[in-house]
Amino acid sequence: MSVNHKACSLKHNNNSNIYNNAYADNITNSNISIENVFSYDDVLKLSRLCGYEPYFDEYTADDLIQLAAFSSDSHSLVGFISCLKPELNNTTGNIPDNTTIEITAMVAPEYRRQHIFIRLFQALINTINTISSISDSHNNCNKNSKINNNNIRYIASIKDNFIDSSNAGTINIKYAYSDYLMSLHNTQEYTDAALSSLPDTLELLKYDDEYQLVSNATDELISSVAFDIFDTHICIHDVWTAPDMRKCGYARHLLSEFIKDWKNKSNYHKLPLILHVSGTNIPAINLYRSEGFTIAEEIKYYTLNLNNLI
Repeated sequence: MSVNHKACSLKHNNNSNIYNNAYADNITNSNISIENVFSYDDVLKLSRLCGYEPYFDEYTADDLIQLAAFSSDSHSLVGFISCLKPELNNTTGNIPDNTTIEITAMVAPEYRRQHIFIRLFQALINTINTISSISDSHNNCNKNSKINNNNIRYIASIKDNFIDSSNAGTINIKYAYSDYLMSLHNTQEYTDAALSSLPDTLELLKYDDEYQLVSNATDELISSVAFDIFDTHICIHDVWTAPDMRKCGYARHLLSEFIKDWKNKSNYHKLPLILHVSGTNIPAINLYRSEGFTIAEEIKYYTLNLNNLI
């Protein structure tokens, strides 16, 4: 239940999203403290209560920025926000311009509409600004260099039916792009495609979590398709081909080989295949459709800006 960096993260496989789990609109609650130390189990409990899984791990995890909101009276965890820690420019020590940061957040149902998400979001932005400032001073950069964190784009997945309820006076929400969850079920019509023969210079390797094409001469990886097997589905991810070997049909060959094996292996052929693909990656979408995948869900991402704050 800890943070899942792979394409088929649970946060995209439930009926929830950041907005209905975290947004608060009118009433400010001053009886809330924002802290960066929390119990993993408490976040897990809040996740189950909200029916939503954010990026989260132990509070000491160094690849995440995680903040928790606590009620001042009982010091119970009532809100949470997180994102992957942004990479810094090696030369300037700052976060590069035009960086996109995806945030995940949730607020306990009885504490919503009390501006807790707004406070968490602002605290997250301040933390990111601080990280860049500290790194900048450690790297002894030019004192006149400016941290242009206004150029950072914060995004989150939001359901359409929650857009109209936003408070435009506090937060701006603008559509950014869509991703897609695609699936292939064993009940769907599927005809094994005739696999083209591979060049003698390539070898097909099959592992428990990845299929690979490698060069016989150099053992160099040419193309790969990775997958994870869960109780309810098989998630395909990291479909990759070396840049100078693309448009040769190698990824298609691996995907077709995997689907053929999936159909024939009794231990997991009943589990549906799912994958996550960017809506801008038209060639990939066309490839998956040609192999029988259909779009199961559109995941819409929106930019979030706090008015008069960032």
